[in-house]
Amino acid sequence: MQILIIQPHDTYQLRQLLPMHRNGQVPIAYPDDSDEKSFHLGNFVEKKLVSIASFYFSKHPDIDALYQYEVRGLTRPDMYRKGCSRALLEAAYPLILQNQGHILWCYSSGDSIAALLAIGLKPIGSPQEISDFFGTSVRQLMYKRIQ
Repeated sequence: MQILIIQPHDTYQLRQLLPMHRNGQVPIAYPDDSDEKSFHLGNFVEKKLVSIASFYFSKHPDIDALYQYEVRGLTRPDMYRKGCSRALLEAAYPLILQNQGHILWCYSSGDSIAALLAIGLKPIGSPQEISDFFGTSVRQLMYKRIQ
């Protein structure tokens, strides 16, 4: 595995795997992709992009910390359970700290909840119906303090 900083447009090929992008419900470019403090990491195996994570300087109102980053990630299904997400998050921690961030948070659902628990993220409350840029679905708020 090789983790590299990538540009927002480099995430599009994997984002297209999601039905909401394929059927045009949600634009492939996210509103905060190009913000000054946003960054994107790609996980490459044999020079092929297999997993992505986008990090956004964004404060969640239910988390008590001044500087926070939200992560949105995606891994190709054939690469599930191979450490791709863990590698991306571990590579991101120094970059988040460099930008004064101390909290990483995300909304998670389905099988990704167990994967995120395994790499140290903790749930806050119970799953809730969330409406945002991606639509409405039941998701779990999760976070990790970075030091």
